[in-house]
Amino acid sequence: MDQDEKKARNAGGWLIVGLLLAVVYVLSIGPATRWAMKHSHSDEALLTYYPPVYWLWSNTPLREPIDRYVRWWCR
Repeated sequence: MDQDEKKARNAGGWLIVGLLLAVVYVLSIGPATRWAMKHSHSDEALLTYYPPVYWLWSNTPLREPIDRYVRWWCR
């Protein structure tokens, strides 16, 4: 295996790690909302830590899936 193949493989691994972290971040909105509701924190706290998820919710067709996911966590 030469250097170019190693670099490409390493870059692919980092891309996968980055995508997984992004997915985990988006999915963490459910538990975070549940925690905020349980501890009487306002939506302002969530908007502070989750502006990209809020943007996805308000500007993409993901509004309904995100709503359903958060409601599932807050039952």
